[in-house]
Amino acid sequence: MYQQENYNNYDSPNEKIKDLLVIALEDELYDKNFYKQLAKIINNKEDSEIVMQISMDEKKHYNYLCKLYK
Repeated sequence: MYQQENYNNYDSPNEKIKDLLVIALEDELYDKNFYKQLAKIINNKEDSEIVMQISMDEKKHYNYLCKLYK
């Protein structure tokens, strides 16, 4: 069970969860862009494609979280 000190300055656990989800979404977009840029500078085509796939996976994670929590 939640105790007041476990969610710091929040009135409820739901408020903290909402903020954590926003952070998670931002992280997924940041990671997607990071891996996309990294893929562009990798000289080896096979390695670049692998890293680009990771970028695409991050975008899928973002889309999934958006769909799940809208």
